[in-house]
Amino acid sequence: MSTDAQTGEVWAAHEPGVLRLARRVRCAALSHDDGWLALGSSGGVRVVELETGRVAMQLRGAPVVGLGWLGREQLMVVREPETGPCRAMVHAVPDGGLVSGAALAELNPMLCQVQCGAPGYDGEVSTVMVAPARWHGGLRGSVRRRLGYTLSGPNWDAPVMLDPDALTVLPRLPSVRSAVAALSPDGQGYCLWLSEPDPKLGVNRPGTLLLVRDWRNPRPEVVCRVGRALRAMRFTDASHLVLTGVDDDTPQARGELYVVDLFRRQVLLERCANEIDLWPLGLPQVDVDPDGARALVVAGLGAGAPARRPTLGLEALDVTAGMTDGPPRPLRATMSVGAGAAWLDQGHDAVALFSATSLQNLALTALASPAAAQPRDRGRQWDFALNGKALEAPQITRSPAGRYLALTWRSRDARERGAATDTLELALVPRDRLVALASG
Repeated sequence: MSTDAQTGEVWAAHEPGVLRLARRVRCAALSHDDGWLALGSSGGVRVVELETGRVAMQLRGAPVVGLGWLGREQLMVVREPETGPCRAMVHAVPDGGLVSGAALAELNPMLCQVQCGAPGYDGEVSTVMVAPARWHGGLRGSVRRRLGYTLSGPNWDAPVMLDPDALTVLPRLPSVRSAVAALSPDGQGYCLWLSEPDPKLGVNRPGTLLLVRDWRNPRPEVVCRVGRALRAMRFTDASHLVLTGVDDDTPQARGELYVVDLFRRQVLLERCANEIDLWPLGLPQVDVDPDGARALVVAGLGAGAPARRPTLGLEALDVTAGMTDGPPRPLRATMSVGAGAAWLDQGHDAVALFSATSLQNLALTALASPAAAQPRDRGRQWDFALNGKALEAPQITRSPAGRYLALTWRSRDARERGAATDTLELALVPRDRLVALASG
């Protein structure tokens, strides 16, 4: 266990080599070289040096709602003051000095997400988008103004506002459109998806995907019509997007998965659950390999209609071609809580599956390939027992430099007690150990 005399425990005792936080946080971010781990909570921000476990920086103050690394020695911290708007503060690491700051008026702190462009050759990021993970829609007049912001270096003090409801490329409706945004890898532009609600029918028609090539001079271009209830989207490379959505938050809800080619302005792949094809159910979790060519998808897989207890399914995609390698493979875990998967090594098929075996237990399984996933095969796995604490939303992602697999989940107990801020739990597992497990 690593501790610091001034800040207390950082890591909880676990299997050697596995780093698991001793306390819940609200958000976390790994630096681009996997050297630092920033942790934001209701009490402030800490930066931990992963190699030693030393807390290198601690800044107390207003609750932290978002974090983003701008380089090896600069960290953007988005705070929610008791009065006034959220503020984006840039601090030097490890001394904690304030480099710059900017007010982000009317940003919803409960949905805040910090997206950073890819670092350049010098390791520095040129652009950051601070916006809701998803702008919620609804009847006009009952929805608060919803804003996001784009900031650029080196000063980071002149945020450019993004208001999805102010765009004139689409006609104004009685209902406010829900929206999802994704910053392009080079940080020069972004994609924005807008829903198409139909109040008369009470359903959504396919929404509209827009491309903004230069966020400093936004001129939205219509790419295509796609998606009805999207929740997230991400660039796999400069010209391809993966979009995911779901009707509601229940495991039996119908999910959506799309792959879009921006250059050709067309949908390459469309997977939507219906009465016949019960895949995907729930919100699909997607991981893209480092070269952007392949993706892993984990979602609920119905065994019949109605699907009361869907199992989990795993599917591999060729993103650039918009094709799958076959039907989704059923897994042993059920969809009662959720799961995620991640590629372990570039150029190989080894994968890691992070799933909930119950409301109180998580399992990390190493597989030689997606095809190795069998309904009764648990593979080589580690268990993360949570001592009776209910969990939700387990996810697995590769660290920026590929040294770790980051496992995150939310504490349902903390959320139900009203601790709306610090509900995130995190563990880091060395990728090399999982590769060895998969091959062994």
